[in-house]
Amino acid sequence: HHRLISAILEKAKRERIVPFNVAAEHATAPRVERKEARYLTDVQAREFLAKLEQEPDIRVKTALALLLFTGVRRGELCGLEWPDIDTQKRIVNVERASQYQAHRGVVEVPTKNASSVRAIKVPAAVIDLLRQYRAWWNERRLLFGKAWDGSQERLFVQDDGKPINPDTINFWLERFITKNGLPHITPHGLRHTFATLQITAGVDIRTLQSRTGHAQASTLVNIYSHAIKSAQEAASDVLENVLLPAAK
Repeated sequence: HHRLISAILEKAKRERIVPFNVAAEHATAPRVERKEARYLTDVQAREFLAKLEQEPDIRVKTALALLLFTGVRRGELCGLEWPDIDTQKRIVNVERASQYQAHRGVVEVPTKNASSVRAIKVPAAVIDLLRQYRAWWNERRLLFGKAWDGSQERLFVQDDGKPINPDTINFWLERFITKNGLPHITPHGLRHTFATLQITAGVDIRTLQSRTGHAQASTLVNIYSHAIKSAQEAASDVLENVLLPAAK
């Protein structure tokens, strides 16, 4: 065996053959570019909402609508409490998050960063849905009576009023899209959908940063470069149509 290896190496030396790729051995792997986040197009988002309108489970309906219309993170959604909802001003205040921790269960944690504490304006239809959900939530609390443990008044709770595990949101979403034959999307994908559609609609980066709770505007620019480029091209076309109609 050793003689065979020696013979191969000697032959390689005589013929100036390198028996391995020196470049591969010493080169640094190229940096992997961040892929575009998966999100729903405007057409897919409208189909998503049309199916959501028919969803019989008010918990699922409310949770998924909030994800799409606020762009909150999954943990932030589970951290919402009823005093955070200002129905008059149509504001959802994000002040905390929920997280599952081994040996401790579901616990309250701060938002991802200081910028993540924010107020998000939502459409009137979302407030109407929240009112319906609050009525259902109150009925559940009365049904369980003394067994209800909802002192934190979290929006999304277990049957006895305790905060839900954030993984439940993934389960609800996966079940919903499977049942309705919709494109696969995650809770974070709905957050990306929210941001992408806002950019496409012309919302500026600073405003979007305040709505999504990103610490740095540069992060948004990096993640949504494709959407920003498309929006800029559309803006250029609009200006051309106004100022240079003859060129058309």
